[in-house]
Amino acid sequence: IPKHWKRFRSGDYGYSNPSCILWWAVHPDGPLICYRELYVTHHDAEQLAFRIREIEEAAGEWGGDSSRLRGPLDSEVFYAKGQMGPSIAETMGSLGVWWDRASKGPGSRLAGARELMHRLQMRVGPKGEQIPGIMFSKKCRNAIRTIPSLSADDGNAEEPRDGGEDHAFDAAAYAVMSRPTLSKKDAPRAGVGWDDDDKEKPARRGKSQRPGGNFGYGGW
Repeated sequence: IPKHWKRFRSGDYGYSNPSCILWWAVHPDGPLICYRELYVTHHDAEQLAFRIREIEEAAGEWGGDSSRLRGPLDSEVFYAKGQMGPSIAETMGSLGVWWDRASKGPGSRLAGARELMHRLQMRVGPKGEQIPGIMFSKKCRNAIRTIPSLSADDGNAEEPRDGGEDHAFDAAAYAVMSRPTLSKKDAPRAGVGWDDDDKEKPARRGKSQRPGGNFGYGGW
């Protein structure tokens, strides 16, 4: 990955269920390249932040006391949700691992699936090259293993079924929705909620969250 390409990360947090962190590079012509993944269980916010720091420091993606990267993470981690003290996102931010709240609301899961499918099908390139709209490194074994194996929802064949090992899909969906290629007219109509494993209510966008397309180095 050339050093001047923009990079960001996305993630889906879990404790008993896996946390999946994906690192992305943005090709100058628009495709996304998932070049690294972290797939772990039984890591609290502090432990996960230290793992991310360890990885990014070794890759030269860390500067001073904080990461040079940030990106979308599932919105539930921005709430303390009945616990005392800071939220998961606040804890990780205090350790230099910053995130933006991923958009989760009516139609979000279906929109993420459509955007991911569109990127898988699209081909771009200024000189006629057949460059896929999204690519995964062979090192991203769990994303490659789990995303193609997801079954469709019983009520909508275009939407992945809720539950199961969909953590890499959720992380990838947050990433592609931060840099959408589909126009608004192609987005699903309101009425279909995300309804992920944690049954969170749709979150309002915080001040720190930027619109799609602004993640990457220096994007905060």
